[in-house]
Amino acid sequence: MPNQGVLPPLAVLPVAILAVLVIAAHLAALHADHTVALSRKRLRTANGVVMLITSIVLAYAFAFAPVADPARFAIAWGAAIMLLTVVLALSSIDAINNVRLSRLQRRRVRNAANALQEQLASLLRTDRPTDDQPARPNPNATGEPNAPGREP
Repeated sequence: MPNQGVLPPLAVLPVAILAVLVIAAHLAALHADHTVALSRKRLRTANGVVMLITSIVLAYAFAFAPVADPARFAIAWGAAIMLLTVVLALSSIDAINNVRLSRLQRRRVRNAANALQEQLASLLRTDRPTDDQPARPNPNATGEPNAPGREP
C-alpha cells in the first residue's frame, strides 16, 4: 500500500483522540480556575493549543503521511518536530515563569512577616511598664496557658 503511513490508522487514531480530549479538558479546567496567575494561564493556554495542533499533526505523520511520497512525508514529520520544539520551548518558559512567581510570592510573604514583626515590636515597646507606671498584674498567675480568646 503506497499511500499508507508508518502505523495503521486504527492504532494511531484512538491515541490521538484520547490526547486531544485530555488536552482540551486541561484547557477547560485551566480557564475555570480563577486562582491561576494570568501569566501562567496565558502560557499554559498557548502551550495547550500548540499541543492540540501537535497531536493532530503527529497523528497525520504516523498514520497518513505516505512513505512512498518523500516530500509529503518529510513535510509532515518536519512540522511535527517543529511543533514539538515549540511545545518544549513554551514549557521551559512556563517553568521559568513559575520560578519568577515563586520568588515574587516569597518576597511578599517575607515583607508581610517583617511588617508584622515590626508591629509586634512596636506593640511590645509601648506595652512595657515605665518607671512612672507600675507593672500590670498577670490575671493568669498560675502559669497555665491563656484560654482561647482571653487576653492577659
